[in-house]
Formats: sequence, structure tokens, C-alpha cells
Amino acid sequence: ERIEINTGVQILMATDGFAKQMGGKENKAFGTDAFDKAILSMTGQKLIVQKEILLKLLKNWSGPKPQTDDVIIVSLRF
Repeated sequence: ERIEINTGVQILMATDGFAKQMGGKENKAFGTDAFDKAILSMTGQKLIVQKEILLKLLKNWSGPKPQTDDVIIVSLRF
């Protein structure tokens, strides 16, 4: 099967590791809603900028706490 993708479309695939990362003032999981909101807020940014935003967000959220799961995000822009 063939899928046509228009120029400018971005496809993002991610594991659940970012959403499961513990942190914040209450030491709770980042959450899928917050992750989705972060992704949507970066719409239109260059991929390298998105990467830097996500890395900073993850570091700020987790603080000194260790990473608790794999964090894999693959983003493709056509």
C-alpha cells in the first residue's frame, strides 16, 4: 500500500519514556497530556530546535532524578 504525504508534513513517533519520567515538585510522571501539549507547542519549529526544547524540558522536569525509562523520539518532516 502506498501513502501520499504532502510536503511540510511531520510525523513523530515516540516511546512512552518521556511521559513516564518522574520529576517536578511532586515527583510524578510527566504524563501523556503534557507530552502531547509540548509536541503541539513546537509545531513549525525546525527539527533541531524541537530536539533542544525536548532535551531541556526533560532535564528541567527530572532534575537530579535518574532517567527511569528509555526515551526515543523519531521525527520525520517531508
